[in-house]
Amino acid sequence: MAIAGIRKPEPIQIKGLNGKGAISCPSIPVGSAVFGVINVTTGTNDTANFESTISVAGQIQQTSASNLSSNEYWVFAVGV
Repeated sequence: MAIAGIRKPEPIQIKGLNGKGAISCPSIPVGSAVFGVINVTTGTNDTANFESTISVAGQIQQTSASNLSSNEYWVFAVGV
């Protein structure tokens, strides 16, 4: 039974960058809370390398200057 008002987030797959910058994250609205970014390549929690609240519609900002371009991620966020 579903509880009214609770949304189940679907993961959005992205690829990391070689340094800070915007990554396309389709259909994610400004103000969405990012509560998890899982590195599918290594199996680690890399949430700290990305913004915690979406600041640009359809994008997530990689805040880490590290080269994460060889990694695939699942972004978990809840929209407003």
